Amino acid sequence: MGLIDIRQFAVGTHFDRSGRLLVHDVWPEGEGELEVQLTDVIRVNALAVPAKTSLRYRVLRNELRLLLSFLSDRPGRSLAMRTGDFMASAGHVKRFITESFGMGMLTAAVQSHYGWEPGKRSLANFDVLPTALAELYPSSGVRPDLLFDFNEGEDQWRLAGEARGRSARRHQGSKISAAQRKRLDEIVEWSGRNDQHRVTMTWAYSGSDQVQVDLFDVHPPLESPPDVDLAKAQSGLFSDEILSVVEERAEERATTLTAQLYDSAPEPDQARLIFGSHVRGRAIPRSLTEAN
Repeated sequence: MGLIDIRQFAVGTHFDRSGRLLVHDVWPEGEGELEVQLTDVIRVNALAVPAKTSLRYRVLRNELRLLLSFLSDRPGRSLAMRTGDFMASAGHVKRFITESFGMGMLTAAVQSHYGWEPGKRSLANFDVLPTALAELYPSSGVRPDLLFDFNEGEDQWRLAGEARGRSARRHQGSKISAAQRKRLDEIVEWSGRNDQHRVTMTWAYSGSDQVQVDLFDVHPPLESPPDVDLAKAQSGLFSDEILSVVEERAEERATTLTAQLYDSAPEPDQARLIFGSHVRGRAIPRSLTEAN
């Protein structure tokens, strides 16, 4: 198994007056080395496909061969990128390698730090969530990358993980970069909009002699969310962002209900078109007398 350098940060959160969950502070908690079986984490990530999609050995093998052709993975040695080969590659190849590398480092970090165990249905990708899970999470706006399922007897919970891969060197010092803080803010706000969903984030760098990963352990807020009711919303205490989220969800729900209503309506006795659209349903009587 190859070795990576992992640096851990704690993330404190709090609610503002409008009920948004925000990052309060970020501080370093430690640094060390982590053993990573690269082929194993890539295989695990291949499980994050739609329920009706089958895994194919040849496809997985080709993905492994492509990624391993750019990464030096030797037992007991530092996991490192073959920088010269990587820099000589086309842009779309670099993007694939960097994204796959970032997702793999997220999976490895979650296994190590949170004790997650891979299983047949314990990992999902937010881009292709199974139907049962897709109904629980809004499909628009900023979302994390992977959803880890923890099935620990009666203590069952899910962790949403954000993965970022970079081909640059990791910056020095105990403070995080502006790009890390910006994405962290977005993921924490996503958590607040989804009932304080547990979240984490990794930021993986391959530009040094050894792969370096920053892991962000997001802590829940110490206080309860403020009571934000209709009167406060009418008085303008809701932010424009929160209102837009509410409006977006309402529009999505209305579209879904309209489609369900149309599909369940009977065909009319005579075909009709209104503004070029086929109409279904029948006239509704104004009284019970007319109905009879």
